[in-house]
Amino acid sequence: MLERAETVAWLDLPARLVMWRLMRRSWVRKRDKVELWNGNVEDDWLNQIRWLMWPAFRRVFENRRRLPGHLARHPQLRVERLRSDAEVEAFVQSIQATESMSGSSNGSERQKTPPLAET
Repeated sequence: MLERAETVAWLDLPARLVMWRLMRRSWVRKRDKVELWNGNVEDDWLNQIRWLMWPAFRRVFENRRRLPGHLARHPQLRVERLRSDAEVEAFVQSIQATESMSGSSNGSERQKTPPLAET
């Protein structure tokens, strides 16, 4: 899959931020009884910790260990390692600026990136 890619955006946000957002999102969904899909709702907290939060926490550190070596096998890639919300926003804005300056008025083969929403 990466053989045809030009750029990889690696979202490498701080683990505490990722976990805070995951817990907050889960708590709000559970509180508001939000239907996720096919009538499913957030599970009890013990199962969320076991099947959602703990794997997410481990994955942050696995990605930091494994991804650099994996991406190095694809020298054609431009890797953008984004470590903060500000870096993510700047990257998205740079993509939008490049797209709007490309001179193509009839659309592009590339997917259009929507504006970054405030969180």
